Amino acid sequence: MNKKMISSLILGATIALAASSATAGNAPYDMTFSWTPEIDVINALIDGNSGINVISRTSINPHKGNSQVVLTAGGIALSTGWPGGHSIDYSYLGGNASLRNKMGHSTYHNSGKCFEVIKDTLSCGDNADMRAHLQQEVPQAQLSFQSIWDTSMLVFSFTLDDKSLDTVLTSFIFATDELFRPQGGPKMDIFAFWVDDVNYALLPNGKVVTVANAMEYFIAGGGEDYGYSDRTAAIDIVAKLDMTRDVHTIKIAIADAFDGYYDSGVFIGRISVVPEPETYAMMLAGLAMVGAVARRRRKNA
Repeated sequence: MNKKMISSLILGATIALAASSATAGNAPYDMTFSWTPEIDVINALIDGNSGINVISRTSINPHKGNSQVVLTAGGIALSTGWPGGHSIDYSYLGGNASLRNKMGHSTYHNSGKCFEVIKDTLSCGDNADMRAHLQQEVPQAQLSFQSIWDTSMLVFSFTLDDKSLDTVLTSFIFATDELFRPQGGPKMDIFAFWVDDVNYALLPNGKVVTVANAMEYFIAGGGEDYGYSDRTAAIDIVAKLDMTRDVHTIKIAIADAFDGYYDSGVFIGRISVVPEPETYAMMLAGLAMVGAVARRRRKNA
């Protein structure tokens, strides 16, 4: 077995452990809300990584205390509405709870409800980073301040005690109610996971995560177990840190695209920061050598 194969096997095992944080338990209904997600949610995301020294934290949140949560099963969730169920305010559906359970999450624009509302432009949750991210997907479109709605974003900068750690591992489940949208409406809610300014939230085919791009990856049976109409299985993120930097940045965001009517959410496992795969191969070889020496000593005793 060559070194490349060994490193791939070990990296795969590590990713599988990271993915379990996003998929274990009844994630969407077992969560903790926070009025300080920049502290509590980020802490939950990096839980167990004692060598990460967070030096700055920011939360942009369309529904303060509701749209960014800690999952009891491990990991976090971000949503353009409410991650754990359908919209608290469903009066626009005529108060019909059965419709709410199917169409829910939708955050029909309401300046009193949107925490980051810009009242003079009726823009609820516009964000320049997410607008630029969407523009790359639809280069022909002329985007404006009303192209991005309900942005939910976490940003934190950090240093590492161990400079040999250069790879961020996690996984995500992307979920949406967009497919209940009437025929012909946009299905472009969008998710990004930037590490040192590079987006690593990609579908298995290499495309950016939007509802339209993710449709072929939605699981059979829908996403009702996660509170949405549709969802993907867990998708791995393997992100290389820019080791020319002393301070690293992770920026995670999800946003409604073109309107705020039908919401989407993302469930993210706890992150791990590890050495590059080649280092893992050397670690495995070293452990094997120690084991061989121990067995020989026992045999000779």
